Amino acid sequence: MIEHTVGEHKLTDEMNLVIDAVINGDNIKGEAFAGAGKSSTLRAIEKYHTNKQGLYICFNKTLENDARSLFKGNNIHISTAHAIALNSNSKAQINKILDCIKNKSWNYKRLISASNLSESDNYVKQINLKNRWKLLIEIVELYLTTASKTIKECHLTEQYHAHISKQIKNGNIFDTEVESINKTTIKVANDIALAMLDMDSEYPKTHDAYVKAWQLSEPQLNYDYIMFDEAQDASPVLLSVILKQSCQQIFVGDRYQSIYQFKGSVNAMDIIPYKTYPLSQSFRYGKEIADLASTILQHHNESVNISGINNDSKIVNAKDYEGTGKLLYITHTNKGLYEALITSFQTGAPTKCIGNKVEFTLNNLKSLFSLHNNGKGELSAHSRYTSLEEIIDNDSINSETKYLSELILKDPKKASILMRAIEWSIYMSDEDSHVHLVTAHGSKGLEADTVMLADDFYEAINSFGKGKPMSEQELYLLYVAVTRAKKTLVLADELYTALTSNLAFTLKKPVVPDYLLDDLQIPDPTVSNEQQKADSVPPKPTPNVQNEQPGSNADSVSEEPNSKGQGEQSVPEEQAVETHSEQQEQTVQTEQSQPPADEPEPEPESQIPPLFFGQLTSET
Repeated sequence: MIEHTVGEHKLTDEMNLVIDAVINGDNIKGEAFAGAGKSSTLRAIEKYHTNKQGLYICFNKTLENDARSLFKGNNIHISTAHAIALNSNSKAQINKILDCIKNKSWNYKRLISASNLSESDNYVKQINLKNRWKLLIEIVELYLTTASKTIKECHLTEQYHAHISKQIKNGNIFDTEVESINKTTIKVANDIALAMLDMDSEYPKTHDAYVKAWQLSEPQLNYDYIMFDEAQDASPVLLSVILKQSCQQIFVGDRYQSIYQFKGSVNAMDIIPYKTYPLSQSFRYGKEIADLASTILQHHNESVNISGINNDSKIVNAKDYEGTGKLLYITHTNKGLYEALITSFQTGAPTKCIGNKVEFTLNNLKSLFSLHNNGKGELSAHSRYTSLEEIIDNDSINSETKYLSELILKDPKKASILMRAIEWSIYMSDEDSHVHLVTAHGSKGLEADTVMLADDFYEAINSFGKGKPMSEQELYLLYVAVTRAKKTLVLADELYTALTSNLAFTLKKPVVPDYLLDDLQIPDPTVSNEQQKADSVPPKPTPNVQNEQPGSNADSVSEEPNSKGQGEQSVPEEQAVETHSEQQEQTVQTEQSQPPADEPEPEPESQIPPLFFGQLTSET
């Protein structure tokens, strides 16, 4: 093993093994635990892959900007998948695509036109398409995020199946007709998808649409190697493109930070059979926090052993915490974040929410108040409703809007205080704020000397403290949250007690939906790298990619999504404190646009306010 360096620093033995494999031309996976020097390893790959042209490809603009400050960029091209996909079109097509994204929306008439249906068709009446046409758009939207070549039965959404069941119950269709109706739905959805994927058409489009069109064209990227970061939260569309390349493939990520599966990502670190090279020495925190992170993950894999860089870290029970310095306060849910924000506002503890989600929340709240008081909402998404009750009863409305609607109805005074608290927080500068608020999903990529976890991690409390089953995603989310701390990790009393108890429990692993793996060609682990390259299509130049510079058509697209897989970056990507997201989630445009969904909201028994906020007044 050869010793390598980055700057004045020697790489660890684990990092050296990664670099040796990369220099050897192997397809690999670099498994970097939280704070374990992933950035240094990526820089070393660029340094030692001499006379090679590389591509660092990522899902969003935030990760791209972080990468531009990380790499020297002499022999590596840094780009989002969206930029490459968009630039594969002509300038005229790009202008048309962006115009369709911005100015065109789906409606019933456009859907009928794109699907080649007639309004008199029996199918239209059977499923009440005139009122439920968005069900087909949702099917197409789901398909656009997958590696699938065409829409199949696996793409029929839960909402669609629920609607069909309701139609049967109401006597509008018979059980014997369902198979035929589903086949027609698949055909119609494919027709709509073709219209959307035609970059020369006038039909509404999304960012996902031009990326999907690019993926279906089976592009060959003209590089010697590709680095794919945040591979634990991979888009099936992008993963499909990378796996079909003939060049060296380097996947980097942390399988235990895969917390966006509910958004349609796949954990490439789990499913790609390349040799794994672990990076287990954390340079962020010391032994005590590293041991807790290991303890958490050992419920998934007993062999996990993360090392801390020193003994300079501690874990404290919140009831014993007496610090008054700045801290990062992490809640599990949006509701928990809003409760904490209200407490800060009322106690005068200078607080700022990380990300821009609260700005959307503020506009959402104002519109809902207007609907409640004046019978008309300010946002177009609320224009069709005449009361908050209608919004609450609508299954397609996102959980946050429902929560805010219920809050206005049940406690309008508290809802009004929340609105004032958000406005107060928005104008709070980073320098003046003592508390930074964020949800666990939004905390990914962040770090702080002092981090406090709220007491709304209910599933973790019940599992570690009472031995009840825990979902894999919740375990990963807890691991992400605790590893944000560099020096001091403060745990709310119940959570501290539960993690100290560390009882045995059953880990519930999710079943990956068929559509996420459909047509995703996973490499054969028995085939050597050399044979895989020999079997691949020879690379050919990709239009407008190799020489693309910042400021080109694709790079300058302000509409480009800005989220999905976050990473261990200094700037968080999609914050759960934003709308969670991210691109913010790239959903198919409809006349009633919905805000991006955040993390699933559990039903809390109670919300425990952050008791320490009273110490952090503006005089502190």
